[in-house]
Amino acid sequence: TLQLSAFYLRQRDHSTQPELNSLIETTHSDESDASLTWLGLRVAGEIGRLTYWLDGATVGGDETVYDYVNESAGMSRLAASETRRLRGHALDLGIHWFPLAKHWPTLALSHARGSGDKNPSDDIDHSFRQTGLQDPDQEFRYYGELLRPELSNLSITTALVGFNLPGATRLTLGYHWFQQVYPTPFLRGARIEASPTGEATDIGSEFSLLLDIRKWDNLKMVLAAATFRAGNAYGQATGERATSFFAQFAYEF
Repeated sequence: TLQLSAFYLRQRDHSTQPELNSLIETTHSDESDASLTWLGLRVAGEIGRLTYWLDGATVGGDETVYDYVNESAGMSRLAASETRRLRGHALDLGIHWFPLAKHWPTLALSHARGSGDKNPSDDIDHSFRQTGLQDPDQEFRYYGELLRPELSNLSITTALVGFNLPGATRLTLGYHWFQQVYPTPFLRGARIEASPTGEATDIGSEFSLLLDIRKWDNLKMVLAAATFRAGNAYGQATGERATSFFAQFAYEF
């Protein structure tokens, strides 16, 4: 079977743009205002026990970025702003193999790449932006659990192995390798506070584990754990690790 689908999404930010040197409550400061349009296409299908997908998307529009300086009493001062055109693209492809026997593991391989900006000094930003509407469950499976970055100036290669366990339980083990397209001193949307140096592209790797328990009719349990090892993009912090643990219990009445 073969499926073709497309999407169109338009975002318009109508928030008031603050004036230069104006004071704003830090909790209300807006780092960017953007008016963007996404166009995307998906090709997906099945060949025997193998499923595959190929997603492509482009984004275009204008974005104003604000730079704040912290002041006293929870206030921030707008020190600078810059408006640039945005022209980015992304690609996500992968395969998923389902064995004939239920006790055999399932295997998945995927690669995603969001464009980066090679020349930050011009007035066009070629870094891709995600819509913000992506499925967080899918984000775990393909973009990692701990780092969970936005697919912008980044490539992510993922390998997954899934096991069906007794008691309606599923265990998924994942390996994720993150690499910037161009070395930059920030990683958009990442869950760790450390920033790369902008001198190398190897962000690092992550091992993740997801345990999905659906043994009971009304109760669903999800347990997740991950460990991330920093690559040489973090300079002196290369090799340092971060870990995370997550538990979710959902009861349906």
